[in-house]
Amino acid sequence: MPAILAENVDEFFEKPYCRSPFMTYTFQIKPDKRSVIPSVVHVDGSGRLQAVEKEDNKLFYELTGIPIVLNISFNLVSDPIACCVEDVDETFRFCDICVLVICNYFIS
Repeated sequence: MPAILAENVDEFFEKPYCRSPFMTYTFQIKPDKRSVIPSVVHVDGSGRLQAVEKEDNKLFYELTGIPIVLNISFNLVSDPIACCVEDVDETFRFCDICVLVICNYFIS
């Protein structure tokens, strides 16, 4: 799912009808932007948008050099989404990723 800086939403998405801070709505991605961000485009040309407001996540604003990143749930196939430290630890040890970033923590 695309997490995008709120002030850049209109650059990548057709006019959204409401604020979307929690990935609860899908919006059409502009046709000329779909090839720029293919990892977050659904087959129908939409994306489940999370618009990140500066006051809600200042660190996101400070660390990104681009206005949009891929945001996914943290779980393995057939497992529930990780919701506590133990779940995160187990999932990280059994998946094939090198680094995990959670808020101010970088785990490798």
